[in-house]
Amino acid sequence: MDSGGGMYMYGHYVPTSDEMMDYQSTREPWADNTKYGRYTLYFCGVSLGLFFLLYGFKVASFWSR
Repeated sequence: MDSGGGMYMYGHYVPTSDEMMDYQSTREPWADNTKYGRYTLYFCGVSLGLFFLLYGFKVASFWSR
């Protein structure tokens, strides 16, 4: 592994492998991020459900005239 710090390339700091592993070890693992996908599916499902419910009321009121 690299013994020194990172380096600058084109004006941007490029960390060493050890620095990246230390940083990533404190973050939430990728495998535990499935909750965000579930919340997105819930939001889309509720949105579609409301759309179809309102559309159904509109169609029912049209045909009841």
